[in-house]
Amino acid sequence: MSGLLDFNSSSSFPAPLDSFQYRSYGPDPDNSKFVTDWSSDGRFILYQETAESSGVDLWALPLFGDQKPIPLMQSNFNESQGRFSPDGHWFAYLSNESGMPQVYVQNFPPAGGKWMVSINGGLLPQWRTDGKELFYYGIDGKLMAVAVKANGSNFEAGSPNSLFDVRLIQGAPTGAAAYAVTHDGKRFLINVLAEESSPSPAVVVQNWTASLKK
Repeated sequence: MSGLLDFNSSSSFPAPLDSFQYRSYGPDPDNSKFVTDWSSDGRFILYQETAESSGVDLWALPLFGDQKPIPLMQSNFNESQGRFSPDGHWFAYLSNESGMPQVYVQNFPPAGGKWMVSINGGLLPQWRTDGKELFYYGIDGKLMAVAVKANGSNFEAGSPNSLFDVRLIQGAPTGAAAYAVTHDGKRFLINVLAEESSPSPAVVVQNWTASLKK
């Protein structure tokens, strides 16, 4: 389903093109909302919302039926940076419930299971296209990879492996623009600071008018 998105309002989400109108979703249209992902089948939008009562929460917006938002994570902790798995049966996200930012995975729709994927802190989760590997950015500045396996409602995550050191620039609150992974998980497009180069030395020419008389 196609949709429209009002980028001038953080509380507006896509409405069907045939309605030609913007709509606000969520319990409070004044809360800040940021889209973090769109399911591969185009049926759900994943977004995070900041609420005074519960901090940052995760919601899923179905783009069919009554389009009533589905609460995914609402707690006294902050949950953000949600990303759907390629098959749409799982979502990875960031939470500070352990006292530090960690990457978790849950069923979609939520079915009670929850698995912590990162170790010693992590953020900015990204799935490999086949869903067999999950990447995240460690708080120590390393890009990490974790082999994952889903079987029915059960999820298994291997030990995180360090790929390389990198200094990412996280622009949007969702972190979506920080880096991208190719389909095979072998190459990365990363948003980093340009290398600071030494400025060219200034050259002062004295008595330059004398050379014009020759």
